[in-house]
Amino acid sequence: MSRAALAVQSFSVNGKDVTFTAPNGNGATNGNTIASTTGRTVLIVNNSSSTLTPTITVKSSGSAVDGIIPADATFTVPAQATLYTIWLHSLYWGGGGGSGNYAVDISLGVGITWAAIDLPTGYQ
Repeated sequence: MSRAALAVQSFSVNGKDVTFTAPNGNGATNGNTIASTTGRTVLIVNNSSSTLTPTITVKSSGSAVDGIIPADATFTVPAQATLYTIWLHSLYWGGGGGSGNYAVDISLGVGITWAAIDLPTGYQ
């Protein structure tokens, strides 16, 4: 499998019903890509498993920030976590300039749903 696009959902300060979907497979290069145009994108993860703790990897863009290329970032989602939030910082992982495409992989997709959300203007 390869990464599939995960649509970024927008909402206002009045809220929105968020749609969570399962990752596109698991393992290296088997997650999703997330396109952000705002620099205010977060990935929200739910883990319904009572025992499994998958690792999410946000791949580095490979672009230097102040002369240093950031490493991939890994996050371990606790068992039964709801609304586990990862800020997709564009300078480190999306190519900079407040926008970019994020490559997000997950070690184990069982019991996982996630959503990419752009926060309203003013949240950074």
